[in-house]
Amino acid sequence: MSVIVLYEDQRGPTREFGPHILVLACVCDAGAGGHRLFELRHLVEDRPLNGNGNLLRFLREKMADSRFETIIAVFDDDQIRPLLGLPQEASPERVKAQLRQECNAPQKLEVILLSKNMESVIQAAARCGEELGVEIRKVREAASKDRLARDICLSSLAYDPGRRPLRDCILRKVPAVANLVGLICQKLSS
Repeated sequence: MSVIVLYEDQRGPTREFGPHILVLACVCDAGAGGHRLFELRHLVEDRPLNGNGNLLRFLREKMADSRFETIIAVFDDDQIRPLLGLPQEASPERVKAQLRQECNAPQKLEVILLSKNMESVIQAAARCGEELGVEIRKVREAASKDRLARDICLSSLAYDPGRRPLRDCILRKVPAVANLVGLICQKLSS
């Protein structure tokens, strides 16, 4: 199974995209086929596309040509509706249906709507660190929307096996990330 996760993230293409590394660490925690993190990095590719508009353009124009069997598109829930011409109160189901209708290979598409935006993951990490009494590297800078600090912060949570309680806490606080992890686990076991 070939899987790619497309993120709308403003960071654009990067080799060490912290949010994706964190997601893959959570997939490892879930025992997805017994794969280790470095193996998953080759099985589940990531591509930050520098904005919702670029991600939507990929779905409309390039998705059918993609070599991937499954394409998971992660949109910021607070930004996608205007691009689709939908009212702000449109349900998540309506947003996903509209995205499938507009893409050129709907059978490949899975959609995750990240509540609010990626900053909600950082906020959850900060709250989890406080609850568990654990200091998290670079969390203050990451909370101020420093993307490099965010990648360092989330990667540090991913690579440290002792941080699993923090990762579990983040999944509880950000259901969209838990849904993404579950979807990747499901696709890897198909």
